[in-house]
Amino acid sequence: MHMVRRTHLYVGLFLFPWAILYGVTGFLFNHPTVLADAPTAHFSRADVVGTPLEFAPTPQEQATCRTGRAERPAETRRTIQAGHRERPLRDPRVVRGER
Repeated sequence: MHMVRRTHLYVGLFLFPWAILYGVTGFLFNHPTVLADAPTAHFSRADVVGTPLEFAPTPQEQATCRTGRAERPAETRRTIQAGHRERPLRDPRVVRGER
């Protein structure tokens, strides 16, 4: 038991700096204004009139472009065929291509 306690002590002392580093970096990621090296600027849509940022996409437009659903023509979209029922992916009939 003495060996287990000593091993636990020294492993804990060895790993302690990484635990502190994990805590500090987690705090800084969750609170970016603490120790910020650059001032944060806030602006509205009225501030960007006349600049290229005036036509920046909205979050909804960005999400649509990211998924590619707006760009894909209707005839190439995947659809479930009539009479086809979904089966689990590991079903051997799916692997062989049977319906």
